[in-house]
Amino acid sequence: MWVGEDVTEKRAKDREIKLLEERFTKAFQASPVAIGLVTVKDHRVIDVNESLCKLLGYTREELMTQNVFKLAI
Repeated sequence: MWVGEDVTEKRAKDREIKLLEERFTKAFQASPVAIGLVTVKDHRVIDVNESLCKLLGYTREELMTQNVFKLAI
């Protein structure tokens, strides 16, 4: 007796999601438009692209996890 489930479809969906995430990340980072992702709850920066760093004069590390209202922008 064999007990289990076919995970072929799940793995295919997981691969598709990973590819979409990679495409989004590449587009986000390569965009000439300054973009920052911020949490709604506490306004923490969770990701920024290089265009935003150049515009604001901060490094990515300096911006990460900061509260946008506490930054001198």
